[in-house]
Amino acid sequence: MFVLQKSVPVKGVAALTADLGYAGQTAIDDSNGDRYAKVAGAWVKVADGAGNPVAPPLSGQITLKNSSGTVSRTLTATNGVATLAATDALVTNGSLIAVQNSAGADPHNATMSVTNGALTGAKLASTVALVDNGDTLTLQKSDGTTSAGNAGLNSPATATVASGVVTAVKAAS
Repeated sequence: MFVLQKSVPVKGVAALTADLGYAGQTAIDDSNGDRYAKVAGAWVKVADGAGNPVAPPLSGQITLKNSSGTVSRTLTATNGVATLAATDALVTNGSLIAVQNSAGADPHNATMSVTNGALTGAKLASTVALVDNGDTLTLQKSDGTTSAGNAGLNSPATATVASGVVTAVKAAS
């Protein structure tokens, strides 16, 4: 026999049918102390007779949220396993990701930064730089000094970027 909250007596696990009780209601098997809860329209075992939690295999729609609650996904769980869509990913702070140019070439690893459950950036190695069209660059001579007054090869030079590639560096006049 089971005893539901509000002292509704039922007999045996088979009596815990989907139409009995309401979401969140609990029942205790008086023969062994096992505890059941009504979750998503079905009764599931949540603890054994000693009070040890039992992870119920969830099935159906579940909502996952990041730690700050700003990003969520609704997934379908089957026997306790929910699979992300091919366009979603789990990322961890400090993991590496390959950053590519717009043509999908020249990949460089970047270290991901995750804050409050959201990907906030990816840092490139100190020896790799992003160059935008129109950025200025300092030209150096082979001895490392800045190039100035050098017949058209003066700093600062201007980068030309197209299709994700530096296509030219134009020296200042």
